[in-house]
Amino acid sequence: MRQFGSSLNHNGMSAFIAHVPEGTEFYHGTSKRDRVNGTEWLAFEPEHAMIFARPGRGPGGGGTGGPGHGPGRGPHPHLEKRAESTEFGPLFTYQDGFEPQEAKDDSHGYLHTYRTTTPLRLLYLDGQSAAKSSKGTLDTQDLVILPGLIDPDAGMGGDKQRADEMCRIARESGEWKGRVDGVLRMEGGFEVIMCGFEERLEVVSIAQAKESSGGRGPPGSDGDHGDGFNYYRAVAARYDGIGAGRVTLDYEHFVTAFTFPDATYWDHTGRPRIRNETDAKTKEEVGRVTQAITEMILRGDEETSKKKEKNRNSVDWQGVVDMIIQRYADRIEYLASGGGDLTTLEAFHAEVDRALRPFIDYGRRNVTLETERCTAQFIRSDLAQVDTTTTAYLATTQIIHHICLTLSSALSVTSLPSALTLLQDLKSYLAWTTWKRCRGCLAHEICFLPIWPVGREEDFEEPRCRGNVSLEPGEEGGYWDGGLGRPRPPRGPGVKPGHDHGWGREGGEERE
Repeated sequence: MRQFGSSLNHNGMSAFIAHVPEGTEFYHGTSKRDRVNGTEWLAFEPEHAMIFARPGRGPGGGGTGGPGHGPGRGPHPHLEKRAESTEFGPLFTYQDGFEPQEAKDDSHGYLHTYRTTTPLRLLYLDGQSAAKSSKGTLDTQDLVILPGLIDPDAGMGGDKQRADEMCRIARESGEWKGRVDGVLRMEGGFEVIMCGFEERLEVVSIAQAKESSGGRGPPGSDGDHGDGFNYYRAVAARYDGIGAGRVTLDYEHFVTAFTFPDATYWDHTGRPRIRNETDAKTKEEVGRVTQAITEMILRGDEETSKKKEKNRNSVDWQGVVDMIIQRYADRIEYLASGGGDLTTLEAFHAEVDRALRPFIDYGRRNVTLETERCTAQFIRSDLAQVDTTTTAYLATTQIIHHICLTLSSALSVTSLPSALTLLQDLKSYLAWTTWKRCRGCLAHEICFLPIWPVGREEDFEEPRCRGNVSLEPGEEGGYWDGGLGRPRPPRGPGVKPGHDHGWGREGGEERE
């Protein structure tokens, strides 16, 4: 779970089973001083929850009110229209989406801290799956899990409906038969849609939150005063992982829409989407993805454990991918740039040779064996101990083999321009988000990139170091086309950006 990679590859196409251990603390911001029961949101970071720790919107009439409650308006139902939800911007429109109006405090906001009383089993949807955007972030939920059930023009960009419907099918009477406790997603921070607060959580503390100077909105909504950057700093702290074993993902038995090519396409921006046509063939293929997710959920941990025991030891695929990236990212970037000392073919070949040297027997050259050794470096050699049928195994071995084969081929190229093209194509194929990381940010700065609902197109193309971020509406927008929106009908299959299945892309989880 990587905030940085998931933010750039925001159209998640994969679903995982996630485990949260007993005793993990979560946070919830609200206008309610009493503990929350039923279905609501939990944040992993307190700064994320504090955005919603603000006063309720009040009984109506005059005054500024809360989100979706402009001057002089009466009270609105929670399923309000987008046009009625802009006072504090889209990030603030779904706070307390399940709470009755009479439960809210018109004077203060509160930060609740909860602790899990049992381990949680969650469905994790990768990418920025909590971003209420028309760019494709909601495709897995609205077109695969809940086809035809969500009205994105409803309150909170349809998110109350998403939570209601996913928790409905998660219950024992639903399709998922009580096998998951909620849904794990990401926007500006990781969050959980918890289907039963009272069943799995105990209260640690409930504290009155600091008010903004305007008194009604969340901290920073009336001029920011550094609160937006404080929130974004907490988000950036999780760029490389959520930390401390708070979540464990099952990488060996996940579902990705990339293995159902007739259910996906690449849009005009080069991003993956779920097909939204109504013809029978497309509906059947998308339905196969839906069924695969249901089967993954129903398979259960006991059955998964037995399968892992049969293969003796599971593989830490995230760790394997991390080692591949750490070994090759800088070298591929350098070779693809043609900069530095790479001014001649001899210098280029020498650099490639250094990368492959551990895998070459210089007394008996064999390109096939050299590529196999290079590919096998991070994969267990005793395949009896590894399940070679899993998506994780197939994807990882395909990528490392492609890297090794490309480097080996570059040694035989007879012109520098051709050699550079090989490495530039490899870099484009992999599309590792590590190549977009800022370098040299100062202690008071973070690497800023679009995370819903803030950011501009140029921030996506080239994230940069910044020491200030505002949460004021209109200050940081542009990339997300105004925020809330439905999945767009497909414009056609598009052009796949340099490869067939997207394995080189980091998806939401930096799985190159």
